[in-house]
Amino acid sequence: MDDFGCTVNLYEKFRIYKMTWANADIAVEVSDAVASVSFTSAQLPFGGSIEIFQTIGGVESSVLLTTDQTYNLTAGSTNRYFIRRENAGSFFFLLPIGSVWSYCCCITRLTGYPSAANPYLKYIFFYENTLTQLSLFRNTAITGTLIINSGVVVIGTQAFYQCTKLTKVITGNSVTTIDGGNLSGAFYQCTSLLEADLGEGITSIGTDTFRDCTSLQVIYLRSH
Repeated sequence: MDDFGCTVNLYEKFRIYKMTWANADIAVEVSDAVASVSFTSAQLPFGGSIEIFQTIGGVESSVLLTTDQTYNLTAGSTNRYFIRRENAGSFFFLLPIGSVWSYCCCITRLTGYPSAANPYLKYIFFYENTLTQLSLFRNTAITGTLIINSGVVVIGTQAFYQCTKLTKVITGNSVTTIDGGNLSGAFYQCTSLLEADLGEGITSIGTDTFRDCTSLQVIYLRSH
């Protein structure tokens, strides 16, 4: 599989890792431009704890996070983190700020932090497609074409707000709802977006979804 510029073959590592740790949910590679990255219990807003396996230069160690602990793990170009949830009340996870590449599994709702953007994130891939909702990946480094595959039902408010390198969006037929609101549409201020190809399942497009998409030329609405 093409690594899409990853420092390491994160997908292959995650695949092998899941053979050993079946409950692993996410693998993250952190930008070497980030001084530190924080994993906290806030990433599981509905309870539970997460276990972090940190890999630096091929040496792995584990750190257990409980609901009242925060760990700051020094980042670098070879840093990778495998995350496993324990007793979580929901398949909801917030990506750590500073993540560049992420592989996910067994997550139904994935989001960025509501109070901070992540200008580093480029790609998210799924080992198993269980995801149904995306939100708050604002001001990320996603470049070119964004493909949201079948399985996702809701693209949430400010999902890709200010993703200024995004040029095209393609949604699968499972997407029914693109959320919006006053100055908080899913693709608000995606100033390089040229084309949106929406699948056959769309039933609702929210207010300001494409507001200030100043380069937008065409929107394909394929729903019947």
